[in-house]
Amino acid sequence: FTVVDREGRRCWLVPKSASPNYFYIKMDSTFRPETEKTLEIDLAYFDSGYGDIALNYDSTDAGLPSEGAYKPYPSAIYRMNSGKWKLARFYLKDAQFEHRENGETDFRFYNSGDDLLISAVELQRAVGSGAGLFEKYGPEFHN
Repeated sequence: FTVVDREGRRCWLVPKSASPNYFYIKMDSTFRPETEKTLEIDLAYFDSGYGDIALNYDSTDAGLPSEGAYKPYPSAIYRMNSGKWKLARFYLKDAQFEHRENGETDFRFYNSGDDLLISAVELQRAVGSGAGLFEKYGPEFHN
C-alpha cells in the first residue's frame, strides 16, 4: 500500500481501483485474544467519498466457511463524505488470530467504494481481573 499525508496525518491509502480492495493486518504472535474476553479494534479513517468499510477476522467459529478464518463483522461502516477524521470501533468475543487469512494475516478491512485513508489501527484487550486494565497494540507504518 501507499503511505500518504492527509491533513498532517500519515495514512495508508487503500485505492478504489485496487483489486482486491482489502487492507490486511498481521498481529504479532505475542498479542493473542483471550478466550471469552472482548477484543476491541479501533480504526481511524478519513471520511471522504462514499462506500462501505467491512471487517473480516480470524475467529474461533469453526462452523463458517474456511473454519471461521474470514468471519464477517455483523455491521459495516458507511462513509458519508463528511471530510472529517472518524474512529470506528469493533468489539470481538471470538477472535483467535492464528494467521489463517491471506498472507498469514489475522484480519482485514474491505473497501467497497472510493479511495480509503487509514491513519491508525489499534487493538485493546483486557488484562488480568482488574477493571480498566488494558493492553494496546498498534501496527507500525511500513513503506
